[in-house]
Amino acid sequence: MKMRVGEIAGMAGVSVRTIRYYDDIGLLKPAGVDDNGYRFYDESSVETLKKILYCREIDMPLKDISEVMGEKKHINVKLMERRLALAEQKRHIERLISEIDDRLSKPVKVDNWFDKITGDYNHSCFVCDNDYFCAWGKADYENDKPFRLDSRFPAGGITRLFTIFCALIFEDMGLLDTDDFLNRYMEEFIYGDKVKIHHLMTMSSGISEKLWEDRWNEAIEKEFSLHKEKLNYEAGNLTICKKIRPLFLKKKSYDEILEIINYEPLKFTPGEEFDYREINSEILGIILEKVSGKTIDKIFEEYIFKPLKMNDTSFYGNVDIIGYCVDTPVKTNYDCDGGKGIITTAEDLGKWCSALIEGKLTSEKGRKCFESDIFCDRKHTEYGRMGEVHIELSIDMKEGTYSIYVRNKLPVPDKNARVMYYPIISCDDGYVKFEVWTMQSNSEVRVDSIRIFDKNAEELFSVESPGLIYAKNDGEERHASDFVTDGSYYYEMNLSDILKDKFDNKTTYFAEVRAQCSEYKYAQLGAVHLRNGEWQSLCFNAFFCYESANDLFNEAINSVCVWARDNEEKTDRH
Repeated sequence: MKMRVGEIAGMAGVSVRTIRYYDDIGLLKPAGVDDNGYRFYDESSVETLKKILYCREIDMPLKDISEVMGEKKHINVKLMERRLALAEQKRHIERLISEIDDRLSKPVKVDNWFDKITGDYNHSCFVCDNDYFCAWGKADYENDKPFRLDSRFPAGGITRLFTIFCALIFEDMGLLDTDDFLNRYMEEFIYGDKVKIHHLMTMSSGISEKLWEDRWNEAIEKEFSLHKEKLNYEAGNLTICKKIRPLFLKKKSYDEILEIINYEPLKFTPGEEFDYREINSEILGIILEKVSGKTIDKIFEEYIFKPLKMNDTSFYGNVDIIGYCVDTPVKTNYDCDGGKGIITTAEDLGKWCSALIEGKLTSEKGRKCFESDIFCDRKHTEYGRMGEVHIELSIDMKEGTYSIYVRNKLPVPDKNARVMYYPIISCDDGYVKFEVWTMQSNSEVRVDSIRIFDKNAEELFSVESPGLIYAKNDGEERHASDFVTDGSYYYEMNLSDILKDKFDNKTTYFAEVRAQCSEYKYAQLGAVHLRNGEWQSLCFNAFFCYESANDLFNEAINSVCVWARDNEEKTDRH
């Protein structure tokens, strides 16, 4: 078989210019010249070209390829040399990646007060926002592992977005229609003629999970029947995690799903209300398995992970980011279904976000479905939790941006303190009074330290003493001054005396107050000072509660980085 230069070039997927160049340097000579003076190639030429292209694919230099083609050196010898060179190059690249990851894992200096508060609250998280990555704390404290772009973590309920994504891919393939009623796929479902696939995707099916919720509550009651008073976050949640939660994280069988969804009538007419229930995603996963004949993990791998080169994403497998309840690591078994189970990385999750935003893998109809029906035409935040790992994924389809936030422990200060930050803005004479106001019945609060900082989080003064402020209310709810007679419920200081000539009544100072408090009982802890001849006051509820730790951390950030700065700017303008 004779082939001209254009034919062999087309067969090999290279340009005519490349074939001619190989001829010029002696790598690929034509088999001969025909009567018209055109060069032609034959089957042996094709085999030679295959060898050349293989060598080029592994980045073998042309000089080495010439030696191999000329049989000056056996190809296996050259391949071994090339392998050693590539192995060294790989080690060098891995070192560079590791150095970059180590740099990225170190906290970025955002603001002095932000850095201080994240340190005070033992904040442990990472944020990946399109073009940047920064982290605080550790991914794994036991093994001293930092957060990295390729740290694997459980995505929890965010898995449902991938299930919806696959449903839209399958619709494009003609395997299903999102307007189909469920009785087409689940004949035994009593209300299958009323609920559509689209309702599952938008959490508007009205399907109840009451049976599953009742079983969960029964399991808790049984576990804590002997010590219900200890059912709190610190003691109780750890026990739940270890003994109960794994049983409820297992993938439900088809019969279990049917038992749950047939247990109660629909809560509302499908499509008329929003009601987030994991059962919707689990049913959608079962439908995907039915129409494809594959398990959900294989579906995701074939239709999402491999096409998007999400090489570190899977169901099952090890995780790098360990969740902590208080300071105790909580390791969870991650079963897989349509509602949970993906283990991924910030880098891989970012690839999926980009694919969704850019309309890859799904049709324009699928992309618009996400934007209008799933995300409701606005920036959408999806929350996930698996064990003690919390995830927030925010996507703005219109702006083309995404943000990934992962926290593996609640931000609780040392010694379970309640840390509050009081802005003291334009204090006339320097006088500041800290005092306990209204207290709930059976509440107790003790302040052991008060520190004064400037606007840049530089410490200017501190006073520490056990019981600097102390009040305990054994009666009904009331103001501390109504029953504390020795004055221990307040503490006074004068910044003018403390800072002397450095005191400036035009600037803003911040007081950090650390308190030990009752659990679940609050006492108002306030600060007052004069500003432009008028008394200014600000109070925080001083209480200790693990469930609210993240809210308290956000409150601290806002009180310093937002509220105080805004008020100072207003003062400057006036």
